[in-house]
Amino acid sequence: MMSLRLALRRSSLPVDFHNRRADGCTPLRRGEERFPEMLSEAAWLDALFASLARAGISPDIIDHRFTLRASEKQALLPQGVGVQKTVTLQIDRQLLLVSGVGDFRLTKATLRSLSKMLGLPAHCSRRATINPATFPAEETSGLPVGMVSPFIRCTGKGPLTGIALLAEGAPYSETAISLSLTKSAIVPSGRLFDAIGQYHRYFIPHLPLMVLHSE
Repeated sequence: MMSLRLALRRSSLPVDFHNRRADGCTPLRRGEERFPEMLSEAAWLDALFASLARAGISPDIIDHRFTLRASEKQALLPQGVGVQKTVTLQIDRQLLLVSGVGDFRLTKATLRSLSKMLGLPAHCSRRATINPATFPAEETSGLPVGMVSPFIRCTGKGPLTGIALLAEGAPYSETAISLSLTKSAIVPSGRLFDAIGQYHRYFIPHLPLMVLHSE
């Protein structure tokens, strides 16, 4: 079983202990957080490319067939290029974006580690929900349906409580960042987290950013 070493890039995620059930878990309910303001599409693209530039990245732009799933996009990419996959994850009252390179699956070990990081009882990880229907990714991130990314367009405070990046050493030298459902920016995988960090610093600093390292 993979063990994970967790590093918190900002302050600890906020954990709401009010109205918790006897088992220690209190699901977040739709409507308890407002949906935030967002960047226009043009402003978002400018912000994304500015973040890439600050990370020293000059991306190659490619066009590809319309895709809605990470597995579909991965099948279209050149050899050595991994899709940037991102999912929403609800654990207790926390709603996270979890992102990594390649068509990964969230393991029980990852969910337990995230629960521990959030200060939640271990059994809350067993009730975690991936891509919860009550919080559609397009509403929490401001991106089109089928396109989920840590480069979110929503810059105000909303239901998201953090972003977790999976650093599991996927065998891809480059990563495809979605610019639309038919266009991607190809960047060096080794600089991807630098670019996300730049975007986070300038546009969404209120969201804690975590990196999960495999050992």
